[in-house]
Amino acid sequence: MRLSLKKKIIILFLLVMILTVAFFALYFYRSTRELLTESERTLESIVTNSIAKEMEDNLDYTEANVRSIVDNPKVQELFAKRDRQGLYEYLLPTYQSMKEKFPQAHFHLPDSTSFLRLNKPEKFGDSLKDFRFTVNEANHSKKTVKGIEGGVSGFGFRVVMPVFYEGNHVGSFEFGREIEHTFLEDLKKSYDGDFTLYQLDENGSKFISSTATEEAVDFSFPNLLGDIREGKAFFVTSADENYNYYFLPLKSYDGKTLGFLQFVDNRTDIVAREKRVFQRFGLVVILILLVLPTIVTLFLTRAFRPLHALVQDAEVIAEGDFTKSFATDRKDEIGMLSR
Repeated sequence: MRLSLKKKIIILFLLVMILTVAFFALYFYRSTRELLTESERTLESIVTNSIAKEMEDNLDYTEANVRSIVDNPKVQELFAKRDRQGLYEYLLPTYQSMKEKFPQAHFHLPDSTSFLRLNKPEKFGDSLKDFRFTVNEANHSKKTVKGIEGGVSGFGFRVVMPVFYEGNHVGSFEFGREIEHTFLEDLKKSYDGDFTLYQLDENGSKFISSTATEEAVDFSFPNLLGDIREGKAFFVTSADENYNYYFLPLKSYDGKTLGFLQFVDNRTDIVAREKRVFQRFGLVVILILLVLPTIVTLFLTRAFRPLHALVQDAEVIAEGDFTKSFATDRKDEIGMLSR
């Protein structure tokens, strides 16, 4: 089937227009998705750095309070003399005023044996060497050790500082507090998302606490535990794209990953907005594909009308009727051809 020149032009125009629209549609889609991904990476960085800074500030504040105890000459003297009762009575008023912030206040001997727990004065003399590595390190290095430490029931903030009396190392003292549910609730208020705390163990991960539920919840992405153990902070998006799961490793004073926080960011609003944007863009594309071809067809029909008349007149002449004239007042190429 022979195609007229007009139809060839229209088909060529349609092909060029479809390819152009498809290119810009793909570019718009990819640019929008990349922009969203970049904003979510920025959120990951903000959340990770903010929580790390919050923990660091917590430890710095704890350290300042530990130092106020350790630098007290009376405390140094009573501890050096191993006067447990005298030390307890002297510090009891101070401890009672601070125990809400620092529920654990503990003196240790140089060999990491418990000397006095202000929160449990009746319990002492037990060795901490096998599991209180911050205490071991502080007594060994005679330097302050601070960070997160894991235990049977979860994690805790610990600041352990060596105690000296007349230049001699006589033991160490610490303030500590557990990373409890209230800590997660404080994070939720700050970042508007649910937090879940997991501890790493030889079997994978162990649920500690969550702002989303009181029941234990197994970790949904066990295949990602390898990256978490390596201390990587990252996020993944759920299959329905409605949630982002951010994973924030919790490291001990010596850099070992003990567990992690899972932060769930609800992105249903983002998905809905993204869907509306693409729907509107799709409508614009459809309108372009409908309106432009119509306009071009009308234009070409009008433009080619004199040419069709010229062809018809030429056919009449070709049949032997030389009385036919090409009368036209057009100033364009068709008019020149007619003359």
